[in-house]
Amino acid sequence: MDVLGVTLLGNQEGVLLRISDVIEANMKTQNEEFTMKESYTYVKIDATLEVKPILMTLPFMAEETESNLPGSNWYTIKYNGMQGYN
Repeated sequence: MDVLGVTLLGNQEGVLLRISDVIEANMKTQNEEFTMKESYTYVKIDATLEVKPILMTLPFMAEETESNLPGSNWYTIKYNGMQGYN
């Protein structure tokens, strides 16, 4: 694992605060009155993932498997999410 990965796992709040400082500094180059305190941040993710089923072929998963394996050998997972903070 690299240094960034260790840093992100070890001190998430510190990393997020530092990222916030960097964003604020970059935005102030365009608008001197910009502050992160008055900003909102949201992330929206729409993803489709296809994975090879391993346990999905077991008998107790038959109903789920039939609805998510339409004529394919891949299991499809669709994810839509949004999260934000201010």
